Amino acid sequence: RFLVTPCLANSAAMPPVMPYVSSLTGDASFYPPLRKKGRNERSVTIHRLIVANENTVDDVLRLAMEWMPLDADNLATAIHKVAKLRRNTGARFEAITEDPRWARLIDEVMENGTAFIWSMRLLSLAAWAAASVRDRRVLPMLFDIAGKRCSVGAVPQDLSTIAWAVATARTRDQSVYALLAKVSEESQKKVDEFIPQDIAMCAWAFAKVACRDNKLLRLFADKSVERASELNGQNLANVIWSLATIRETHEPLMTIIARTPADMIQGLGPQEYSNIVWSFATLKGLAKWTDAEILFRRTAPRVVQTADRLDSQHLANITWAYAKISHRDDGLFFVLSREAMRGERQINPLNLANLSWAFASAGWHGEMSTRRIGLRDPEFMDWIALKTIEHLQSFTPQNCSNLVWAYATLRIPHVDMFSSMAVQVQSWLTKDFDPQHLSNVLWSYAKLHLCDRPLFEAAADEIVNRGLDYMSRTPQNISNTIWAFGTVNVRPPSLLAALEREFMGTFSYYGRLTETRPLTKSSRAQLAMTVISLHRLGLTQCIWRLFERLAADGLQAGGEAYSNFLFVCGQNNDHQHELDVLEQMAKTAHTRGLQGGTWNSFVIKALQVGDVGRARKGLQIIDDEKLNTPMAEHLRQRAGAPPAKNPIGMIEWRRREKDEHEWVTNAQGFSLRLNKIEYYKEVGTMHYILGHGAQNDLPSIHRAIESFTREQELWLKLAGDEKGAVLDEVIKMQDKPRLVVEVGLYVGYSSTRMASQMKAWGGKVISMEVDPFHAVIARNTIEWAGLSDYVEIWCGHSENLIPRLRERLPEKSIDILFFDQQGTKMHTDLEAIRSLNLLSDKCCVVGDNVLRPGSPQFMYWTCAGGPWETQIVSLKEYKQEVVEDWMSISFYQPDSPKVGLPMVIPVSVEQLAHDTDGIRWQSVESKVSEDQWDSHSQRMRKEFWKAGIRPHEVVPTLDEHGRSRVALKPKGTNLLPAG
Repeated sequence: RFLVTPCLANSAAMPPVMPYVSSLTGDASFYPPLRKKGRNERSVTIHRLIVANENTVDDVLRLAMEWMPLDADNLATAIHKVAKLRRNTGARFEAITEDPRWARLIDEVMENGTAFIWSMRLLSLAAWAAASVRDRRVLPMLFDIAGKRCSVGAVPQDLSTIAWAVATARTRDQSVYALLAKVSEESQKKVDEFIPQDIAMCAWAFAKVACRDNKLLRLFADKSVERASELNGQNLANVIWSLATIRETHEPLMTIIARTPADMIQGLGPQEYSNIVWSFATLKGLAKWTDAEILFRRTAPRVVQTADRLDSQHLANITWAYAKISHRDDGLFFVLSREAMRGERQINPLNLANLSWAFASAGWHGEMSTRRIGLRDPEFMDWIALKTIEHLQSFTPQNCSNLVWAYATLRIPHVDMFSSMAVQVQSWLTKDFDPQHLSNVLWSYAKLHLCDRPLFEAAADEIVNRGLDYMSRTPQNISNTIWAFGTVNVRPPSLLAALEREFMGTFSYYGRLTETRPLTKSSRAQLAMTVISLHRLGLTQCIWRLFERLAADGLQAGGEAYSNFLFVCGQNNDHQHELDVLEQMAKTAHTRGLQGGTWNSFVIKALQVGDVGRARKGLQIIDDEKLNTPMAEHLRQRAGAPPAKNPIGMIEWRRREKDEHEWVTNAQGFSLRLNKIEYYKEVGTMHYILGHGAQNDLPSIHRAIESFTREQELWLKLAGDEKGAVLDEVIKMQDKPRLVVEVGLYVGYSSTRMASQMKAWGGKVISMEVDPFHAVIARNTIEWAGLSDYVEIWCGHSENLIPRLRERLPEKSIDILFFDQQGTKMHTDLEAIRSLNLLSDKCCVVGDNVLRPGSPQFMYWTCAGGPWETQIVSLKEYKQEVVEDWMSISFYQPDSPKVGLPMVIPVSVEQLAHDTDGIRWQSVESKVSEDQWDSHSQRMRKEFWKAGIRPHEVVPTLDEHGRSRVALKPKGTNLLPAG
């Protein structure tokens, strides 16, 4: 529910830049041209000996000592040569700084005043050298002299080199920033004289030390555009990297980089490309998406071709960049992952964390949904887990946080890695405690239902020691933390007491959560998590304190939070608070149509629980707000309320043009579904029901719903037409079923269809619905159909509601179980209910949409792994004639030897389920065409067959009246698979 972005090491030291370029030959060198004029033969000889290519560090130091005293030029050259050789050989810093010969060279600079007669170039070289070996004794003096020299004859090469030296020194005191301010001032005056190499060096240096000189960097970017043909790959990479580091976009430069073919950029190596794509990904949202898309799409083949030349850092950064911009290319990610896995590569914890984060974040994710699809590669993630265990002692808190978040997001519970990680996390709790890292870790363990009690108890102790306010400075941290404790059911008394003090006392969490009003998407998600978590922890009084504040402030809590509030009410049979929640929902509904339907639902519920007074109060509000409808008039008669003062009309609903039906653009430019803003389709359905459906006449009500779909050309998730015929046949085969449990109520179409038949023998439907506004609409449908006594609505997530079945139903009481919810949850819900011994011996389980989007685990368990006899009906989705879908019908076999087997789902089926969720969440906010759905359905059919999911297939027919008929096979029939 949240989102976690890792801190990349892309700001590591850049490759060396040779600051001196011959204007005649174009050759680059670290050293200024040998100035023969004014130098004696001894000086020239020493210079040539020092800069000889074959020299080692020891050779240079030996030569320097032999030829002491050195003149100013050779002293600077010797110091720089030693630093350069150390960097090239990878020698330890101490090997230089603790060598007495090096110390003597530095003493010459400091004691004899040599630095004061150096030119700016030599001064810069010596400063870089001292910074490179991390000898800070001489740096303050060199930087002070450089600051005084900047405005006296310094040329661009001098300015860029001293800036480079400052960046290499890693010094962040005030004197450094004062020096950079003078460098900036002079650079802006002389920017027209800068060559590309100087621009790149200086820009990189300013960004490296986090000096946000936007004006200077924009000038450098402007000059880079003017001289784009002269910039090589390293220049471009350094400039765009510097902009990205300070989050400064420059559209013209980014456009040039994005649209210039890589083979036309000289010197564009792996590190340069890595830095460029990192920069574009970092600036996502600030730069044009089209330009980034051009770059990433065009260069993906180049990455594949050159992947074997990338080191682990480049692989991690490039993979991160592609994931960051949501560019999903399975082939590219496969190549990068297999290159990372090559045995001879060196990989560190940061690389592992970033690679795992990238795979968990790869692909499409929406603006309104916090869910990410991710690329689930079990083999690669298993390799990362093993490498993590190997390098665990080197993991930082942020590495731990990002990595476990990735595994939780991809639903990969690598037990060995998480067990080892718990020990590592406990080791940094007291010394490197960071609220976000800790809350992310705890959330990840809970998401995978991994209860490491020592970890949670240690975390609770540290949270209490630091104070809950330390965690709640960012509301998401406290929401994630208490959600984690509630999910794994760990209740440390000290933590519970601290939570109670916070929510019943100071309540600083609430102030921070609601600081932005109306509540943001993230705030609503955190609120929903908090409500359900407080319930699981037994802190019900805190829930209602939270609700009271929301109501007093008139805030819209969001559907998920309202759902959890209503779940708590239902769990405790708390009718008054349930009415309070419905009242708040009505007051904060986005449209008058939704308001009217919610107030109707409030009155219906008040009458059901016998609170006639509140029912009449609700009817008075309906009248005052001019929301009177035929439903309100019917309820007025039921409540014995006085006649309405205002006229009776219809549920307010504006017909939109076809291109408006589902998509609008908000102020930020994002396309959003009206369904998620104002429940446009569902309110329109209620409008048609009350306007075209006769009261207590279910066939006419269903025709009204179908007419809405047809006339408005909108798709509704209904069990209508062929699917309705399947439900009718199942009820007939079950011979007067006593109880149907439905998971997924929506607008009440299927529940009323089943209840209308079952009321003849006193049967009943319990329907679970997670969306409280869907439940509101359905309550209107059910009441208008006259079936409120036969349909019971439970609001909340099925995983939370299923235990309530055991509390309120006798054993073996469920004759039909109808799943019409998220397909990848059906198998866990089914086994949870079966484990409670609630299925009758003749129970039939019906699953909708098991092919499209699909229910791979459920289909595997009911067709191949568990005690079920299954057939499917192949049909078209309602009002979509192209896309195939299935409804499954599974008869329980209580005498099967498979009854006692644990549910085990193959890895390939879990992988297919992950892909299924991908297209499901994409369809929530992004348009998925019929062709895409059809391709997905056909792929699912093929993959099912490979996994051994081969049920008997039934095809619907039409009777003489044109109505759908389905001939299901009775239980016990030898069902042969199709094909």
